[in-house]
Amino acid sequence: MDPHDVALWCALPFAIGVTVDALELLAERSQLGDGGLYGYSALATGRPSLVSGPLAPSFARVFRYPHVLGLGIAQLIAAAVLFTAAIIRSPELIVPAGFAAIVILGARMLLYFRNCLGLDGGDQMMLVVASGLAVALLIPGRVAQTIALDYIAAQLLLSYAIAGAAKAISPVWRSGSAIIGIMSTINFGVPRFGGFLRDHPRLARALCWSVIVCECGAAIAILAGTPGAIAIITAGVLFHITVALVMGLNLFPWSFGATYPALLLLAHSIGTLWR
Repeated sequence: MDPHDVALWCALPFAIGVTVDALELLAERSQLGDGGLYGYSALATGRPSLVSGPLAPSFARVFRYPHVLGLGIAQLIAAAVLFTAAIIRSPELIVPAGFAAIVILGARMLLYFRNCLGLDGGDQMMLVVASGLAVALLIPGRVAQTIALDYIAAQLLLSYAIAGAAKAISPVWRSGSAIIGIMSTINFGVPRFGGFLRDHPRLARALCWSVIVCECGAAIAILAGTPGAIAIITAGVLFHITVALVMGLNLFPWSFGATYPALLLLAHSIGTLWR
């Protein structure tokens, strides 16, 4: 498996996710003004370096509305470059795609520094994929490129393992109460479905344990090579699409989906070792 080909397969869902996220940012741009939920004047008080540090004036010029919209626009342009490279697969577009990944990485890190509230695993995985893609596309040498992609896959497995372990030691998750509570909220659930689960506690417990088993078992399943990776990807796609549809976390299927080609590469390497 050629690392550049794998990196470009990762870039395809990644570019779509960046585009969706940037368009959401621009659509809700009024919230970035001082009268909005993410107004800079209020958010800056949570970081002393943004209020009185030596770089405070520079940060203010970038982070205040409407200048902050430039970070979203930069991501849209860079995502278009990545998407084009992933579709056309021309060697001449490899380096521009790598720099596009760096632009996205930098823009997202600045946005996360500004908007430190409301971030989730999908946001964190976007940084992992962006950094891995930048190295895989820009650093010459098959070994370095493979290591960068293995880093993406390893971070995916680590995120699943940590999330699964945290749920496994939680009595709320083991009892099934967690999914009832989540589904009963207005922002991240479907209250009617939450009520249904409350009336059917065995189903709620089964759903919670299915998530726990899948997340904890991912690091073990990958030892089976490609069949294990396919099992992880199948469960992951179903899980992340469900999260997006039910909870409204639209970034999840794209950010985690962007790691799956790298996971297949890692699985191929593991299978080669077994053979």
